[in-house]
Amino acid sequence: QAADVHRRFPRYRLRDDEIAVYDIAAGFVRPEKGVAAALGRARALGAKIHTNTAVERVEPGEVHAGGKAWQVDHVITCTGAWNAAGLLPALDMPLEVTRQCMVWFRPRTPSLHTPEAAPVFVHGTTGDAIHAYGFPSVDGETVKIGVSDDDTPQHVRYAGGALPDLDPEPVRSVICLQENSPDRHFVIGTLAPGLTVLGGFSGHGFKFAPVIGDVAADLALDGGTSRPIEQFAPNRLAKVRRT
Repeated sequence: QAADVHRRFPRYRLRDDEIAVYDIAAGFVRPEKGVAAALGRARALGAKIHTNTAVERVEPGEVHAGGKAWQVDHVITCTGAWNAAGLLPALDMPLEVTRQCMVWFRPRTPSLHTPEAAPVFVHGTTGDAIHAYGFPSVDGETVKIGVSDDDTPQHVRYAGGALPDLDPEPVRSVICLQENSPDRHFVIGTLAPGLTVLGGFSGHGFKFAPVIGDVAADLALDGGTSRPIEQFAPNRLAKVRRT
């Protein structure tokens, strides 16, 4: 109940008609550190990382990037919003790219927002059709939240109601691009011999990176995977449109 949430986690304010579910196994990953760790592990295993290299075109067994054509046995693409920009002509799916705004606020009482006192949250409000998420303060100075609407004023309004200890004046904001599939399911599979696509993550991909990478390795090395990925077939919606 709302009162129980506030008693246990004082920074949150729920409406009287709202309830919460507390998941003791929930948490968050620092994406910058996660990516750095993955790149470091890849290098240790012999991978060559080409940074600041624009990819112009991808074909089965071939990548055109940085003014060169790279011939390989199998290409795995995971290019996010750029999947919708025609990078993969064989991908027959109308992907949508949306702006996602993230805003940082300064807490008035930092002790209410530590990782121990304030677990990560996802908040859905049916009446206002708002989908929000947020984190504890990981730097000891600011709190990051995101709201389904991509404008900063909506974040300010949300914070004022649900997280009233936050100073309503934003410290900073960042816009990222989110690639969405029409049914909001992942897009994972082989487009053609020698070409695997990973995408359509609709804002939920990063947390699944380890298992998605495992599936991609199966597809590239073995031509298939034992994991149930049928519902993520890249051209599944093309079949629906033709029937």
